[in-house]
Amino acid sequence: MRTQREQNRRHRGRQTLLADPPEGGVRSAAVGFLRHRLIQKCSVVRVVPVAPLPVPPPSPPVSELIRGAGPGEERVFRPLGDGSECADCRGATAYASWMDDTDTYEFSEDMTCGNE
Repeated sequence: MRTQREQNRRHRGRQTLLADPPEGGVRSAAVGFLRHRLIQKCSVVRVVPVAPLPVPPPSPPVSELIRGAGPGEERVFRPLGDGSECADCRGATAYASWMDDTDTYEFSEDMTCGNE
């Protein structure tokens, strides 16, 4: 059962849609009248043609996959620049270099990447 509020809302909606019918009539009672009412009651936004977007530059070439030279699990990666180490090996090399620069010689097992 509909509440009084729902009945009032439906009645107002029906009144709004049926008020001021088009002068020349419509070809289709459902679609034509709805189109007329929507155009009359809703503001029409005019679309301004926009210049086409410029063609984006081609993407940079992608390096080929290479295999890591280190022992252990085989690693396939795309090198950075002209490098030949995977990310883990580069991290281990950087860590080793830092340890050498700071005279720290404790290598944790997870920083070795299996390459020694």
